Amino acid sequence: MAVMPPAIAGAKLLVHYTVDVGATRVKDVWILTPAEAAIKPWPTTLEEARTWIWNPTTQSWTKP
Repeated sequence: MAVMPPAIAGAKLLVHYTVDVGATRVKDVWILTPAEAAIKPWPTTLEEARTWIWNPTTQSWTKP
């Protein structure tokens, strides 16, 4: 679902985002549901995101 910025202006939301590394700008942003936010750990650096593995079945990250 797409959410337009005015619909969430001023809201405090937990998000996950990707960065366009070549242009160093935000590429995509996901607003996490409470269930998604409860999944620990989430990668916090670009290196972690590149090396950790996302399992869509268990909805969890695995560190190498």
